[in-house]
Amino acid sequence: MVRANLRILPLADAATIETAAAPPLRRLELRDLLKGEREAIILHDGQEYRLRLTANHKLILTK
Repeated sequence: MVRANLRILPLADAATIETAAAPPLRRLELRDLLKGEREAIILHDGQEYRLRLTANHKLILTK
């Protein structure tokens, strides 16, 4: 069994470290991505994934 030396930080310290280390994420509007359609194909590492907007306004990503 491998043991890692981990230090548990108080919640406030952990949140501060995560926020300070992570750059802001780019935000995309779904309407800009789908451009009026209900589905889009996303390419990743040569594979196609289908992003679909359901009638209940949920998103489904399938391979």
